[in-house]
Amino acid sequence: MENKNIEINELLVKLNKESLQDYKIVDFWEADTTAIGIQIGNNLIYISTFSYEKNHKIQCYR
Repeated sequence: MENKNIEINELLVKLNKESLQDYKIVDFWEADTTAIGIQIGNNLIYISTFSYEKNHKIQCYR
């Protein structure tokens, strides 16, 4: 995604290689370049790479 940081884009490339079914990428946080969402059915998973360079962990919340 054009407006997202490199970590989010790398994650999206990796997700495309997985055999996940019926998911879609949603971006309710357009102004936040470190956040993206994955929706599977009625579940929304919020993914943030804020501080990723410091601790090398991606934060996910469901």
